[in-house]
Amino acid sequence: MRVAGDPVGRVLVFDRNEWACFIDGVRNGEFGDAASGQCLVT
Repeated sequence: MRVAGDPVGRVLVFDRNEWACFIDGVRNGEFGDAASGQCLVT
């Protein structure tokens, strides 16, 4: 996965478990607020 807008072109690397947890979170709707543009950090 590449970092958008990074002039150096660095690449993010995730192991199999991290990627599986991310996919599981997407399937469970954990990132629904992020897609709506709402900030979750207060």
